[in-house]
Amino acid sequence: MKTLLLLLFSASCTFVAANAVDPSDLYVAVGGNDASDGSIGYPFASLDVAFARAGDIAIESNRVTVHAGAGVFEGAIDVPSHVTLEGAGSGSSMIEASVALTVIQAADAAVIVTLRADARLSDVAVAQSGAGEGAVVLVEARNGPFSVERVVVDGGDNVDSTGLFVEGPETDGSLVAFSEFRGVGLGIQSENAAPIVLRNDFNGIWQDGVLANSFEANRGAGLTPRMGDAVAADSGYNFFRDIHGVYVRNLGTPQTVAQFNYWEGHEDRNVIDAKMDGDILFTPFNRKLLIPAALTGLLTVAGPGGAIPASANPVVTAGLAIFEISEDGGLYGFVNLPDIVTEVTAEAQGFEAQTKPVVIEEGQALTLNFELSPSEGEGEGEGEGEGEGCPHGANRSQGGAISLGDIWVVLGAGLALFVLGRPRRIGVVSGGS
Repeated sequence: MKTLLLLLFSASCTFVAANAVDPSDLYVAVGGNDASDGSIGYPFASLDVAFARAGDIAIESNRVTVHAGAGVFEGAIDVPSHVTLEGAGSGSSMIEASVALTVIQAADAAVIVTLRADARLSDVAVAQSGAGEGAVVLVEARNGPFSVERVVVDGGDNVDSTGLFVEGPETDGSLVAFSEFRGVGLGIQSENAAPIVLRNDFNGIWQDGVLANSFEANRGAGLTPRMGDAVAADSGYNFFRDIHGVYVRNLGTPQTVAQFNYWEGHEDRNVIDAKMDGDILFTPFNRKLLIPAALTGLLTVAGPGGAIPASANPVVTAGLAIFEISEDGGLYGFVNLPDIVTEVTAEAQGFEAQTKPVVIEEGQALTLNFELSPSEGEGEGEGEGEGEGCPHGANRSQGGAISLGDIWVVLGAGLALFVLGRPRRIGVVSGGS
C-alpha cells in the first residue's frame, strides 16, 4: 500500500510540472537540478536543459529569459532565438572568486557562445578554459538581430581567438555595448554586417581591435560596423587600449564610421591614422564627455573571512556618496565618482571602521576590498527602528541607497547609462558633479 501511494504522489508531481503555464523566466544555478521545473526556487543545473525548455516556448511575442546564477558553467552553449541569457554579473575580474559573477567557458570548442536570431547575452563573462590555444570564437552571431551587453569576453591571451564574430546583413542594427574585449586576437570580426558598437573597452588585443570584411566576397559592398559618436551623440564612443595591431581594419569598399573613439589616449590624427587600415572615418577623441569612474568591492570579516552580513548594516562612503549594502554578500558599488574623492570608508555594526585612500580618474573601473575586524562590546542591540544602524549617522538616501544590481548614472537629459549589474530600480549616486 505504501508503494502504491508513493507512485501516485510521484505521478501527480510530474503531471503538475508538465501542465504548468509556460514561463517567461527560467533559472539555472550551480548545484541546481535538471529534473526540476527551472523556477527561481528550483533552478536547473545546466544551461543546455534551460535552453531546450526555453526554445520550446520562446516566440517573438513571448521572450524567455534564462537567468544564470553566479558560478562557472562549463561547455559551449547555443542560445535559441527569442531567448535572453542573463547572468549574475560579469564581475570586476573573472579570476576573483570573491566577486559574484557568471562565467561561461569551454575547452577545445570552435565557438563557445552561439547566438541565434534575436538572442541576447548580458551580464556574463565568456572565456576559453585550459591553455587557451588554437582558433576559437568566444561569441558568434549570424544572420539575425542580437545584442551583447555588459559582457566580459576574455581570450586568455590566445592570439588566434576572436572575441565576437558577426556575419550577415540581417544583423544590421544589433547592439554591442558596455562590454569588455580583452586578451583576444581580434576584438570584433564583422563580415557584411553593421552592428552598433558603443561604449565598449578593447584592451590587450593581440591583432586588430575591429576587423571588417576580410572575406573576399565582402570586399565590395559589404556592410561595416558603426562605432562611436556618429551612432549615439555624445555617449557612444569606445575605448581602444593596448592594441598590438591596428585599431580598425576595413578591407571592404564602404567606409567604416568610427567617430570620436578613444585611441590609446592619442589626439594627433597622424598618430592615430598610422594604426588604421582602409577607408575609416574617425576623429580624435576630444574628451567632450567625462566618463564616470566606477568603484566596486567586497566587505569581509578579518581573520575567519566571509562576507559582512546585511544584518550588520554595512555602509560604504566615498565623499558625499553613500552605499548601503542591503543584501548578504558584502558587495558594494559606486559610479559617477568625482576626482575629489580621495578616500573610502567602510563601516558596520559590531566592526571597526576602516578607511582606505583611493585615486579616482575618469573612466576607471576600480576594485577596493575591505576586511573589517570585530569590535569589542559594540554592535549589540543596535540597528532597531527606522533610520538607525547607520554607523556614521548619515542619511543613507543622500547617496541614493542602492544594491549592486542597481548601479546607474545619469549622463544627460533623458539618458541613463547602465554601468554594472541588472536593474531592479534606478538609483543615482549623488557624489558626481
